[in-house]
Amino acid sequence: MIDVPIAMTHLSLAANERGLALEWVFAPQDKDFVEELALKESYSLVALGFLGHAAAAAPLHELSTTGVFRNEFRP
Repeated sequence: MIDVPIAMTHLSLAANERGLALEWVFAPQDKDFVEELALKESYSLVALGFLGHAAAAAPLHELSTTGVFRNEFRP
């Protein structure tokens, strides 16, 4: 599993060279989450990456209490 953070770090560096931002997290091994992404059973979700243009100043938001991660947030 050590290869995943190394690979995602390289993707992050490559994105930064192109003026983009990449935020990544280890993927939750949650049945609902895998179903939401409609992954085949033969696939294993290991990490999620979010790629795009970074905001100059990211707005602060309240933590969500609904959705896929609803059990992980404690407002």
